[in-house]
Amino acid sequence: MRWLHRLTALSFILLYLAIAFHLEDAVFPTRRFDMFSQPWGHSYGLQLVRLPGGEVVHPTSLDRWDCPTDPATVTPPGPGTPNDPCAGFHVNTGTERTVLEWVRSHPAGEGPPLVPVEFFRRVYRFPEGGGAPTTVDCPIMTCRAGTRTP
Repeated sequence: MRWLHRLTALSFILLYLAIAFHLEDAVFPTRRFDMFSQPWGHSYGLQLVRLPGGEVVHPTSLDRWDCPTDPATVTPPGPGTPNDPCAGFHVNTGTERTVLEWVRSHPAGEGPPLVPVEFFRRVYRFPEGGGAPTTVDCPIMTCRAGTRTP
């Protein structure tokens, strides 16, 4: 039984040495959480809808949707470059999935006539040296949408 105590003590000493000599990445590969150690990007996007009169609203302000394809299958374009603001490098996919799921889960159904709307991503680009952001509207798809009450 005494050998078990010695083995346990030796195990703790070896574990301590592994941690002390920075071997924790091999022993505990999930200890590193460097999400916020990277610089933030300089471009961000927001999904919006342009109504026929030119008014821009958030997609959740419309509760009846009819799109030519399933909006939940829309994927952002390629990996992108800083010179291409409509490319996928600025996409917050979690937020986009939530909005696209809203559109998909609110089919046209009964109600007033639907109007054609432009579903797009507004990209805000922030200059590295500071200053006012610029915006670019990147089309996603054209749908018909409306509200349940006029």
